[in-house]
Amino acid sequence: IEELKKLLVAYYYQNWIAGATVARIKQTSFNILKLIKSNAPISDISTEMQDSLKKYSTTKTFKEELEGSWVYGRKWDRAILLLVEYFSSDDSKQSYIPIGSKLHLEHILPQNPDDKSGWKSIFSSDEREEWTNSLANLTLLSMRKNIQAQNYSYDRKVEAYQDKDNVVTPFLITQYVIKCGKWDIEELEKRDKDLHSRIMKKLDIF
Repeated sequence: IEELKKLLVAYYYQNWIAGATVARIKQTSFNILKLIKSNAPISDISTEMQDSLKKYSTTKTFKEELEGSWVYGRKWDRAILLLVEYFSSDDSKQSYIPIGSKLHLEHILPQNPDDKSGWKSIFSSDEREEWTNSLANLTLLSMRKNIQAQNYSYDRKVEAYQDKDNVVTPFLITQYVIKCGKWDIEELEKRDKDLHSRIMKKLDIF
């Protein structure tokens, strides 16, 4: 059961991120159900998924989407960070987090930084264009925390993440951002590598 769960998460996340249609995965989904009902070995189920992924070059497209400079606004943007969040804790009973109006995506480097925030002295216009909407620059916040963070400097954002209302953000991936102490190209590159490594560990398993 545990192995099946891992395969299902990886297969459907890859297809979702790669932009697969329901029509593309429908037959494979039926085949998976038949294999499960017939008590087929887990290797047969994995092979069925692998054949589908290879046929449509799904894994290649999925990786290209994740590595792109514009992850923000995709249908799966919050979901992929939630995947990392769920596996950031050793707590097997971690609470389910619904993807609703209270779950916000936060741009650490703001989309529209003002001159007073200091962001423009840290990042060139080309660097902002490359990194602002990338996976590495996004994190999760509650709606209230997101409003408090706004387009402020890194230091003021950290205050909003951890001190406003005397409540620290519950998201572990955002607590990581708090601990960095700064936010520049070096930190973005480091977080980009870390996020991709953790995502691939769960999704690139075929």
